[in-house]
Amino acid sequence: MERFLFLDLDDTVFQTRRKCDPGTNFTAAAYLEDGSPISYCTARQRTLLEMLGRELRIIPATARNLDAFSRVALPFSEMSILDHGGVILDAEHKPDRPWLARMQGLCAAVRGLLHDLAARIRTSAEHQGITVGTRVIGDCGLDLYVLVKHAEGDTTALQAMLDGCVRPWIARAGVAFKAHLNGNNLAVVPGFLDKSHAVAYVIERLTERYGDILTFGMGDSLSDLDFVLICDYALVPKGTQLHAGTLGR
Repeated sequence: MERFLFLDLDDTVFQTRRKCDPGTNFTAAAYLEDGSPISYCTARQRTLLEMLGRELRIIPATARNLDAFSRVALPFSEMSILDHGGVILDAEHKPDRPWLARMQGLCAAVRGLLHDLAARIRTSAEHQGITVGTRVIGDCGLDLYVLVKHAEGDTTALQAMLDGCVRPWIARAGVAFKAHLNGNNLAVVPGFLDKSHAVAYVIERLTERYGDILTFGMGDSLSDLDFVLICDYALVPKGTQLHAGTLGR
């Protein structure tokens, strides 16, 4: 039986140096556009990846877009799920055409709303004297979701932005949106954009090809929970948001 692992990346199998324990032996795993390293695997994470890679066929399921994913220095040879499920790549790293066609129609309907929200967040931040980076994340010709980061990693300020600006906007939008806050990442995504939808689609494709398959899901964020739970087995890194929110004591 073929075995597959749907694997979130950031804060699951690598993270920024600031999040690595002092004295930890770590190696670069992802890079900025200028080639400088930004994320690192610890020795435990490297060992885990090596072990999983021997037994399972790994399918990344990440919020990263194609450009950011291309700067991940880990070997993946299967399909990949990017942009919170907005883009699926085949094994040749080309967009899956049926999935892309589906997303094109859905994204076109919310493009104006995404740019409206981004503008409102910038205005709100200016009025509050908060320094944030706000942008509409796009990929493969799609405008997908809004991402907000605080310049100094102030998660309290992001929580205030979520409560005071984003949630009231969502309530008035007339279209389903979800907001995810994890560390210094505040993402506002349309309801149709979900890793679980993409994972379900890929599982269906794989089942058509291989028959019965065994699936595992692994992620760190509460936003990963739905895709992890549709797999046969779930893996959750200790000390993460998902661990604290579902299994922590």
